[in-house]
Amino acid sequence: MAAEEKQMTVEDFIELSGSRAQTYLFLASLFYYDSLPALKKSIRNKSILKGLPPSGRGFKLLKKYVEEDAPKIKNLLEELQVEHTALFVMGKFTKGRPYESFYLDKDKRIGGRVSLEVDRFYKSAGVSFTEAQDEIADYIAIELEFMYHMCKREEEAWREGDREHAIGYLKFQRDFLTGHLGKWVDPFVEDTLEDAKSDFFRAACYLLQEFMEIEKAEIHGLVEEAEKIPA
Repeated sequence: MAAEEKQMTVEDFIELSGSRAQTYLFLASLFYYDSLPALKKSIRNKSILKGLPPSGRGFKLLKKYVEEDAPKIKNLLEELQVEHTALFVMGKFTKGRPYESFYLDKDKRIGGRVSLEVDRFYKSAGVSFTEAQDEIADYIAIELEFMYHMCKREEEAWREGDREHAIGYLKFQRDFLTGHLGKWVDPFVEDTLEDAKSDFFRAACYLLQEFMEIEKAEIHGLVEEAEKIPA
């Protein structure tokens, strides 16, 4: 936060945490296989563009895909499913794997030590993914969905006047970004972009990367601002 900016209020945090929650949920949906039917529908009716800031490489590429490329594709859902499988299920083992453990485990053991650490982090925050679409804890969409839950709980705590828990959820966000999600998004995006054939998944990667840059730059300042709010 710049020194000249006015101190944030509870109302500011309510609005921001709610907005951040929805962005995380949207980004998670871009990488879940089970979300593809709903995404296909939102691409066809162009509602996928609503609510996104009309700037940045991700939005521009998504807009081009929605308005120019998708209308030419007869079996859009099938194409999205085939590309998703190629990138995230059957992709090359040397790059583009959608798991934190592939990037942060020295042996690249998916489901090993790093996956277990992520799962323990979720449990310490009181979040359990019992229906996580057959994926393990450190899958990119699940990590994004976890951040959604933390932002949403922060929003609810601020609304209820529970400053202590609101700041606690914000600190969980900071720690997860700095210790997990924020550490591997960039190489994951770079690898996926190298293999992606569809501008839809390229756009998804750029949207993710652009939002993560903002989050990593601002999260420490948000915690500091939250702690200035009187108890």
